[in-house]
Amino acid sequence: MSRKLISIVLTFMFVIMIVMPSALAFKANNESEVEIVRYNNSYLYTEQTAS
Repeated sequence: MSRKLISIVLTFMFVIMIVMPSALAFKANNESEVEIVRYNNSYLYTEQTAS
């Protein structure tokens, strides 16, 4: 019985470790588009956001 319980706990921990980074990286409300272009001897930085 204890081996099954340990197996279930480890399985849930593994699933959480796989899912959490992608869930935290997903930012639907704060999307922005950044572009950096080299022009002559300088760089142009532009950022577009939803707002």
